[in-house]
Amino acid sequence: MKAKVYPLSSQKNIKMEIPPSAKMLHYAIICASIAKGTSVLKNVNYNRNILDTIQWCKQMGATIKQEKNRLTIHGVNNQIHLTNNVFETKASRYTFLYMLPLLSLSHHPIIFKTPSSAIIEQANPYKYIFEKENLYYHVENQTIKIEQAIKSGFIYINGHDNASLILGLLLALPLLNTGSKIVVRAPVTEKEDIEQFINLLKKFGIHIVFNTSNHTIEIMPNQSFKAYSFSIETDYYLLSLCTVLNQFSGVVNFIHVNKKSSGTDYLLLQQLKEFNIEWNNRFLNPKKRKELHLTKVDVSIYKKVFPLLLVLALFNKNAVTFTHLDSSSTIQKQLKIMLNVFDVLEVEYQQQENELLVFPKQIQNKKQLDCQKDPYIAIVLSLLAVISKTPLIIKNCQCIDYVFEGFYRQIQNFGSIVEFIHD
Repeated sequence: MKAKVYPLSSQKNIKMEIPPSAKMLHYAIICASIAKGTSVLKNVNYNRNILDTIQWCKQMGATIKQEKNRLTIHGVNNQIHLTNNVFETKASRYTFLYMLPLLSLSHHPIIFKTPSSAIIEQANPYKYIFEKENLYYHVENQTIKIEQAIKSGFIYINGHDNASLILGLLLALPLLNTGSKIVVRAPVTEKEDIEQFINLLKKFGIHIVFNTSNHTIEIMPNQSFKAYSFSIETDYYLLSLCTVLNQFSGVVNFIHVNKKSSGTDYLLLQQLKEFNIEWNNRFLNPKKRKELHLTKVDVSIYKKVFPLLLVLALFNKNAVTFTHLDSSSTIQKQLKIMLNVFDVLEVEYQQQENELLVFPKQIQNKKQLDCQKDPYIAIVLSLLAVISKTPLIIKNCQCIDYVFEGFYRQIQNFGSIVEFIHD
């Protein structure tokens, strides 16, 4: 499916509802599903990835009642009882990575399926952990099969881009009869997220010690999850992407936004301030908007908002240099997609071995852009259309529903026209 997204028809005050943190909501649903008792989670939404986690937790034996903005979850009292041993997800890496070790505790063969080879690759450290203990872990195409429960003890894992796997281990290991120690090899990315989720686990009754000086995590045995009710915080990653509207499209009031968080995505908002990009809605006047301050961008620091900054470079006064393009495989994939987009838009850029120089460009001709099923790039390209001089067609736009259900509806609510084209 394609979306033809038009520029805003007028400058006006806008209300935009940012969904809850995806990774926090996934984790909370799983914790509540394991726990003894009934938990109520508020400020929820039901994008396709969240629905996968809900389905997996139901297969695990949890009773889950879905309402408009809340979930009522009656957990399995720390005992996994499978109703089906085949677990499928199309694109939800959090569902897959958080739940794989936990579901192994059913002591039954489990089959995990996903069409995403990237998710299978991300789960590779689990393969090493299982096989080190002579546990069956078989990968074939886009399927993983395990037959035995994960074991406690010393577990070594690379700290670079493996926060989701570490958090998956922290759901399973406390339930075992003997203690465990996770040794996280430096550098540890998203350390703040690990600390934030350990604090969340404490509220669900699970106590874990994270020694940040030597990067070790100690898990005591024979623990039990207990019910806990709370409101899920804002998805600051999506909020950081939508800050572009504040720069170009009138005053945007982002509603249901928490004031502060200890997670890494919240830090993105602080980082964007360095480029004169802010989400605070009080200072803006569309006739006196602040100029962007983009000169040189270290991608290893701003990798989460890399596609957004590439787009904003087109509106900068001068050319922008992006460095450290080899900081991750994700950056390499996104760069390839975005350079294809730039070629279509006839954007002038110069690429060297590990740097990219992007020149300003006013988008005035209608083009079709392919996000290649990356939902975050689809959002960024849609926002580019909103602030450009001409409509743009976003190919494979349906992938946005995996992370931001109702995104185009909100875009339409504040003055942009969106026409859907079915292939």
